[in-house]
Amino acid sequence: MIVVPFISICILLLIGKVLRAYIRIFQMLYLPASVIAGVLGLISLQLLASNGAQSFVLATTSGWSALPGFLINIVFATLFMGKSVPSIKKVWKISGPQLAYGQIVAWGQYVVGLGLVILVLGKLFNLPDAFGLIIPVGFEGGHGTAAGLKETFEFFNWNEGTHLALASATVGIVSAIVVGMALINWAIRRGHVSRVKSYRQADQYEMSGIYQMEKRPILGYHTVREESADTLAIHLALLGLAVGIGYGLKELLLFLQQFVPVFARHDLFRGFPLFPLCMIGGLIVQLIISKSKKMNLIDSGVMQSWSGTKRRFGVDDRGPQIGAKRRFGVKMTCRILSSGLRGKWAMSTA
Repeated sequence: MIVVPFISICILLLIGKVLRAYIRIFQMLYLPASVIAGVLGLISLQLLASNGAQSFVLATTSGWSALPGFLINIVFATLFMGKSVPSIKKVWKISGPQLAYGQIVAWGQYVVGLGLVILVLGKLFNLPDAFGLIIPVGFEGGHGTAAGLKETFEFFNWNEGTHLALASATVGIVSAIVVGMALINWAIRRGHVSRVKSYRQADQYEMSGIYQMEKRPILGYHTVREESADTLAIHLALLGLAVGIGYGLKELLLFLQQFVPVFARHDLFRGFPLFPLCMIGGLIVQLIISKSKKMNLIDSGVMQSWSGTKRRFGVDDRGPQIGAKRRFGVKMTCRILSSGLRGKWAMSTA
């Protein structure tokens, strides 16, 4: 039955928003309501489970574990939808420097994570080498990547990897917000930035995260007439089409791998995540629709709203799942994160 889990996750998100609107420390840190809700769910469910309410916890969270891995496919499918697709030359000119920086950071995290595990942590705590992936998957990737790689972790018979990656992503986003806000406030006081408001300069609406009635922005525009279809329904159907194309591409890869002996021997594409292919599916849908002036059905604002909804509910229900399945995951998380955070900090400040 999905009614109770649906109600519980909605209540958690609403509580997170109320806490964000009224508690000063959350306002100062600009913590998203979904992160607050996830941490609150993690603490409350752990307390309930440790006090004999396991049946209530199972009834409340039944089906949650399947949501993040599915929702991340929709998030990636929206990335190109509703936007004009520039030429490859223009893409490289605009994003080339950021791409180069991102690759340096990403590969640096892989080197730090795998190096710590292979050279130090693996020998001390008898950990698998794959533990080194927790830092880049959680920090550079985030909750979406951690959830999207669930099938990959399961394919390699390491189910704990999903929970550890989610824990790493949670620690990463919270620590990034805390440290980042401290650095921003320091830069404002020193006069290094001038276009960013400090906490003391923000009004009550900005701190609560709620728009004033007269200043609320437009969410999006209708693209179809109500007598023919509903705009939100059409956008959701297009998302389903993009995910379907991504799924078809993965099935095609699985079919083609049987003709390459080395791929077939290792079943290479079985553990390949679905969400990058859904992004390609969204790009294909956008390219097709952009060629037709009569069937221009996508509004960027509406599509981004769908993406934001999936992200918020994804983070909301990922937090409570961390460590709720196995004590092994909780213990190992503490060990790897304590070293991983130090490694990431050293790398980023080098």
